[in-house]
Amino acid sequence: MRKQKGFSLIELLIVVAIILIIAAIAIPNLLRARIAANESSAVASVRTVNTAEITYQTGNPTLGYTTLAILGGAGSPCTLTATSACLIDNTLATGTKSGYKFQVTPLPATPFTQLVVSAIPVTFNQTGGRRCWLFGLRRNTVSCKGLASTRGGHKPGASDGNIRCSFFLLVCQQSLPSGSKREKSQNNPDWKALDQSVARFSCVGHCGSMIA
Repeated sequence: MRKQKGFSLIELLIVVAIILIIAAIAIPNLLRARIAANESSAVASVRTVNTAEITYQTGNPTLGYTTLAILGGAGSPCTLTATSACLIDNTLATGTKSGYKFQVTPLPATPFTQLVVSAIPVTFNQTGGRRCWLFGLRRNTVSCKGLASTRGGHKPGASDGNIRCSFFLLVCQQSLPSGSKREKSQNNPDWKALDQSVARFSCVGHCGSMIA
């Protein structure tokens, strides 16, 4: 009988070593790409919540800002109710999306004129490396006549109105590396340099003609 030939142990070990080297190079790159994609998705989701909050408080000025759950709504199509505004997708409304946990806190009391939105990675340095916050402040409705008096007066015959403005600040910061002493000693780790900060103004209303 002819003797069957096969791979030697050394040849198999070489193949395994090559596979491990390729994996050691590829896996960290894939992880970094996943983290970057999740962070971009988190920032986009915070912006979506920002737009939804503006829309909600514009339509409900006596209530002001609201919670994440109320901004969403189950069903397809979503049915508009007192507890479902149908302004964001239901996945985001549940509080977890693309490796991030989201929380919306309206302050201080009805009507809620202040807002804090947080986006925190589910697992640091695996699903994300940055935390993001959105801070919102709605100024109470201002009479256009009162505003015009500070700008030189109101034109005769011009109809009066009201204007309400909101200010939003989006901040994203990089966390300390996982396992650092500061991270182990605190529930809220210190941060590296600020890497993203975006301010936004939003005004609702019209004041007609004012003398500059």
